[in-house]
Amino acid sequence: MTRDPRLPEAGASPADVVAAECGGLFVLCDLLRAEQEALRAADAALVADLARRKGEEIAVVDLRTRAREAAMRARGFPVSALGLVLWLGEHLGAGEAAARRDALLALADEARRLNGQNGALIARLQRHVDGAFASIASAAGADVLYDPRGFARACAPVRSIETRRGLSA
Repeated sequence: MTRDPRLPEAGASPADVVAAECGGLFVLCDLLRAEQEALRAADAALVADLARRKGEEIAVVDLRTRAREAAMRARGFPVSALGLVLWLGEHLGAGEAAARRDALLALADEARRLNGQNGALIARLQRHVDGAFASIASAAGADVLYDPRGFARACAPVRSIETRRGLSA
């Protein structure tokens, strides 16, 4: 079985394992920032490309996180912020171990924050598109209803039974 090149080498130090995970999170944050700009510019092709790349990077980060957690468990450390400092502390001083933990947690928090902002931008763009579509549909004679989230949805005009049977003028 061949080694996954996206993972640190077998026997890599805890510092190298965390550095690889931080590197992936840094790339992910860059992709999320680029996605944010593409959303603001309404560049659909770029958004689609970035979404694909973001998915790939998330898979890499997930692999690295799982590898780190497995290495921590194998050494008997809990998978927690404290466990991370203790695990890193086997090879680094306490201050450096805490700094590496803080860097990892800060990057993970930044990725979550950026992803949340991007989700809000996507929702705002979706409301804009739905509103524009509802305006066009309304101008074309379709009725507009609102879904439970308040988004406008065009629907076929409601007809009476007489209209459907051809009985009205």
